[in-house]
Amino acid sequence: ESLFTEIIVVANGPDSKSFRLPDGISPPKNSYIQTVRTSIANVSHARNLGIEVATGQWLRFLDDDDFLLPDTAKQQYLEAISSSCDISTYAGAIQDEHGHTFQTICPDRSQGYAHAVLGPNCPALTFSSVYRMDKVRHLRWNEAWTATEDEDWMRRILQSFTPEWVVNNDVTGIWYQHAQSRLSKPIPANKFYTNRAASIIESIETLNNQNRLEEIQKKAAGNGLWSAIHGGFFFSPIYWSRISIRARKLDEFSKPKDRIFSILPWVHPLIIEWKKKKKRLINHTVRMVKG
Repeated sequence: ESLFTEIIVVANGPDSKSFRLPDGISPPKNSYIQTVRTSIANVSHARNLGIEVATGQWLRFLDDDDFLLPDTAKQQYLEAISSSCDISTYAGAIQDEHGHTFQTICPDRSQGYAHAVLGPNCPALTFSSVYRMDKVRHLRWNEAWTATEDEDWMRRILQSFTPEWVVNNDVTGIWYQHAQSRLSKPIPANKFYTNRAASIIESIETLNNQNRLEEIQKKAAGNGLWSAIHGGFFFSPIYWSRISIRARKLDEFSKPKDRIFSILPWVHPLIIEWKKKKKRLINHTVRMVKG
């Protein structure tokens, strides 16, 4: 079975006007390529432009450091088309600049989409999901964020509707962690975690206002908040202590995934965070100095 593929290349940033597709690249059979240009160097803005001009029935986002595996990607499209799903999510691999795979992210469908995206392991690799266009056309990426905007996108879908979701642990593509210069700026680590917490909190408040918030989602969100608390605690301990109260209200047993919190279940996780704050801050500073 052949697929017609619409490829939208968004050239963004100061050099967008001079961008040209490399010589020798022509549309494959049954495909169409168009280039959209914007001087705004913002990845979420680029994705939103793609949504605005896309005309296909299915949508996938692909960054310039992502690579699809053709056979698996085609399999994913065909499975999505033949099903009644709104979103299909496959596994994705992360490789270093030498081609070594150091992480594979597999989606967990065991307790549903809401549980997956509210929890600590949101399956948010940009390229790994395919979306039914008529379900997401009205949504937009958060252009104010340059950290965890991919997680926030998955949760914005949940805020809009509960999708029919299919998953597969076959690897559909690779995120290549290259060392070359890029438009995006380094992200302060604490900003990554504060954005994650804000996205989770906004989502549960929206679900609650819509009378869609269930106990299983509260538990997932509690653990999702603890993943943010643990990641950013030594930067802003007072702020994260307040967020921990919110996490425990969602689920009184929620805690970070790290082993020490499981082997000391009778100790409130906040006590452990305070005890380890100084050591973790020193370790972080040393890593930053070493580059």
